Amino acid sequence: MPDFRGGGAEQVMVTLAQEIARRGFDVCLVVLRAHGPLAVDGSAAVHQHVLDARTTRAAVSGLRRWLQAWQPQVLLVSPSHLGWAAAWAARATTTRVFIREASTLSAELAALPWTQRWIRLAAEKYLCRNVRRGALSHRAAADLAHCLRLPPDRICVLPNPVISATLWQRGAHRVAQTPAALDPNRPMRYLSAGRLDRQKGMDVLIRAFAALKPRPGDRLLIAGEGAERPALEALANTLGVASQVEFLGYRVDLIDLMLEASAFVLASRWEGLPGVLIQALASGLPVVATDAPGGAAEILEQGRWGRLVPVEDVHALSAAMQALRYERPGQPDDAWRQRYDIVHATDRYLDFMDLPYRNGDSRPCAE
Repeated sequence: MPDFRGGGAEQVMVTLAQEIARRGFDVCLVVLRAHGPLAVDGSAAVHQHVLDARTTRAAVSGLRRWLQAWQPQVLLVSPSHLGWAAAWAARATTTRVFIREASTLSAELAALPWTQRWIRLAAEKYLCRNVRRGALSHRAAADLAHCLRLPPDRICVLPNPVISATLWQRGAHRVAQTPAALDPNRPMRYLSAGRLDRQKGMDVLIRAFAALKPRPGDRLLIAGEGAERPALEALANTLGVASQVEFLGYRVDLIDLMLEASAFVLASRWEGLPGVLIQALASGLPVVATDAPGGAAEILEQGRWGRLVPVEDVHALSAAMQALRYERPGQPDDAWRQRYDIVHATDRYLDFMDLPYRNGDSRPCAE
């Protein structure tokens, strides 16, 4: 993976590494760069190897040397733009490469200049043509198959492992402690989380919050960092809601924030499978999400577990946020939970990589 910056793809890779290591495998997280706030649980005995490469291309030679020296059984790569480098580096080794597509490929390609789009698509099609791929939702898998002209059976759907037993128990406790009758005049704490970039649609969210004509006690809490933070702060100021929009930066206590919030809002323009939306539902929060390319509709089961609104529709999003004022906390059913439970979802990844569930026999990796 690229680094430890704390995005959803990186967090899932760390969670997988820790859970697979707990099952007896020797696991190493290989990163291009060492920077970022994301921490690895030391109790899981996960090794780390830093390639110290500024670009994906520069990482190829270092990754090849590491693969030749340690000969791991498998190499799981995420996000997918690193896949071509891993496939190229793994030539003439016994390592099997697997790519985890963390977003929706067509939307990612559409956001690139045409030259970069062509290069990315060529690399995906030709350098990675023999690599097995996973996508995070059925919608993203269909999109990936269409973009790369692959048979659908070449792509495995891999739900994010993001629900721990502790999170589910804390969410259930929160639901049980909520009064049967909610005060519709209570102050609302709307929470959202994600990188501050165009994909996550925080500009749409701020406009929707302003359109609510929020009451004095209402707050919009935005957890995450990114290049668009100054522009988003300026937008909140222009719309007259700067005093009620709080930019929290990257937070390691996101679950605690969810348990203290009134509702969760996801305004993304596209996604893979938003883990924060899954965690918000597990914590018992009422939610609203955009029906963006990716897995939000799949998570919500087409609106069964939360509200879906069109992408970039400020008025629909604002109306849905207003409706959340009257909704009690609740959790989806147990079948839904198991799909994203860390243990069950990790089983799915091990199946994907043709590895046993326990007592792995891969070789140790470098410190």
